[in-house]
Amino acid sequence: MKNSIEAYYDDKCLINVDVSTIFYGGKIKDFYLSHNNSIINCKIISTIVSDDKVSYSLISDEPIEMNQTYILGCEKGYRAPLNYRFIVKNDIFNEFYYDDGKLGSIVSNDKTLFRLFAPTAISVTLKLEYQNKISYHELILGDNGVYEIELNQYLHLALYTYLVNVNNEINEAIDPYGKCSNANGVKSMVVDQSNYQKITLENKINNYCDAIIYEASVRDFTMDDKVKFENRGKFLGMIQEGVKLNNQPVGFDYLCDLGFSHVQLLPVNDFFTVDELYPDYQYNWGYDPFQYMTLEGSYATKLDDDSRNLEFLQLVNKFHKHGMGVILDVVFNHCYDINLCSFNKVVPYYYFRYKDNQLSNGSYCGNDLDSKSKMFQKYIVDTCMYYVNTFGVDGFRFDLMGIIDIETMNLIYDTLNKINPSIMIYGEGWNMPTLMDDSEKATIQNSAKMPNVAFFNDYFREHIKGSTSDNEYSSRGYASINSEFTLASTYCLSGMADQTKFHIFDYIHQSINYVECHDNATLFDKLMMCCTDESEEEIVKRVMLINAIIMFSQGVPFIHCGQEFCRTKRYYHNTYNLSDKINHVNYTCKNNHMGIIKQLKKCISLRKKCDAFNINNNEEFNARVSFEILDDLVIKYIITNTKFKDKMGDFHIYINPSKSTFNYGKTKSIKIFDSVRKDHDVIDEIIVDGICLQIYFFEHISSQKIEVLL
Repeated sequence: MKNSIEAYYDDKCLINVDVSTIFYGGKIKDFYLSHNNSIINCKIISTIVSDDKVSYSLISDEPIEMNQTYILGCEKGYRAPLNYRFIVKNDIFNEFYYDDGKLGSIVSNDKTLFRLFAPTAISVTLKLEYQNKISYHELILGDNGVYEIELNQYLHLALYTYLVNVNNEINEAIDPYGKCSNANGVKSMVVDQSNYQKITLENKINNYCDAIIYEASVRDFTMDDKVKFENRGKFLGMIQEGVKLNNQPVGFDYLCDLGFSHVQLLPVNDFFTVDELYPDYQYNWGYDPFQYMTLEGSYATKLDDDSRNLEFLQLVNKFHKHGMGVILDVVFNHCYDINLCSFNKVVPYYYFRYKDNQLSNGSYCGNDLDSKSKMFQKYIVDTCMYYVNTFGVDGFRFDLMGIIDIETMNLIYDTLNKINPSIMIYGEGWNMPTLMDDSEKATIQNSAKMPNVAFFNDYFREHIKGSTSDNEYSSRGYASINSEFTLASTYCLSGMADQTKFHIFDYIHQSINYVECHDNATLFDKLMMCCTDESEEEIVKRVMLINAIIMFSQGVPFIHCGQEFCRTKRYYHNTYNLSDKINHVNYTCKNNHMGIIKQLKKCISLRKKCDAFNINNNEEFNARVSFEILDDLVIKYIITNTKFKDKMGDFHIYINPSKSTFNYGKTKSIKIFDSVRKDHDVIDEIIVDGICLQIYFFEHISSQKIEVLL
């Protein structure tokens, strides 16, 4: 305890008081409130004695008003200020103190409006720095707990903070709705975004299954010191064209050539643990959010203006010009440090989950943000709308989405879908131990309640590749020849929405099919650790096999940057804060594995050329797709009535993770895809080679099978 007596307003007329046992043994008989030269009597309704304090619950005779100063007194003569605490979690408070207008700093013509949600604050002062002058302006409390002031100045690039008088302290806070800041988020920055011109993506997807997603880090993408990038680790570096290593394209040109529909960026909003003034001295993926509507300054070339916004806009526009959508990885489950966070400085206790006076920690990062608080729910939606409306972002990947509630996730999709009908919303649906009922969490188990939200399919990951946990690196999946997972792998290929068999999702498009992302060991490292009896050449074949399985499964294919060329992180499992030496994209490694890359490009091309691998209707899936297990290990995967190169026919796919070769009888067909060898001419029998995925196409013309080349 900081003081001998601490008093908290926790519910309607309910006050909780902690009295240190050092102070008269913690024994108090009478309490009262003083306010505006008047006394409000309080009745003790419960007492709990512990070793270091005595806790009292009181009921006041009169209602307690917001934005007012109250002092708690007792018969011992001690007086303590009343702090607004869990009253902010009261349902009535949550309904009454809600504002559906714009918040933050808003530039319009020659005026600038400042609006801040601070319903428990006694006062709010704007500290403004503009043209080398500092001025102070008192904000006026309006409806719904919002303080505001409009200044008759065009304040583009002005710096500002708020001095918030709350709980008897003056907290200097940056603006939670700030759209820019100076270096390291010390002060918010006013920006006029009326001249930001976004370019809308023309290649719209009809459903999630049309998307092919590539995950990359802005920083990692251009930190290879063997490549002459002009702006290493920056937004502009990621979109630099014409960069080569040994006459092979790298960076942006290389990524565009792969054929992906979307690039998913690791967090680009402002995170705390990289010093923006000296970014080379620290490394972090960015899952330690500090500001949500402000972009990360270490990715910008300048920090004293709105370059971070303009350069990120250039990045999105450049990808759009080349036919690729941009998806942002967002972290609305926790903040970096609750004591540094502007949320807690402006409205203490409101934005976070608590139980028994303790912070919820389902994120394992020290705190959980509370999406069921209406103004934080609005904040999440507003933030996503901001990135869509201002920069043209095409989707969001939610980190630890299970800490967010179902209602909020559905609201996000419904709101953004009205702006962009091709918006993508997906995330990690793990059931985290946050203080919320399991039935309310946005988890995989509740996917049926969120039909337009997709989920990372860990069942797919664990059964195709093998267990991902750090202590299970030696476990094998189907593609690393674990025959126990053969049947399970047919479910993986199906998108796991087949109601007649094992299923996880009600809709195929909810399955994000992946085996590698930024977390855990890379696919190549994992296979090297679990297939210790195999040569590197055989491991490479397994990488090719797994990449092909991802591309030809029903659902949404997802590839992590470098997965396509055996990227290694030296067997480290979690490299979020290691170094550029471990995390950078190694383009020499890429150039050494052009065969695997070529194979992946063929997979992507074939997926795009036909309607066999983006089936989004469960009835159609049941009518067209079937599986057969051969020799307890080989999967035969058939998709019928497929349009391919203006012809109708059936795809027959054979997946063999073993080193053995199988013969399945004579036929007239064409092997149009083989993950190990080159394409062949018409063959008289299907020979399924070791460690491979092979595809045959049978055209519907009379009773003959006509050869079709890829």
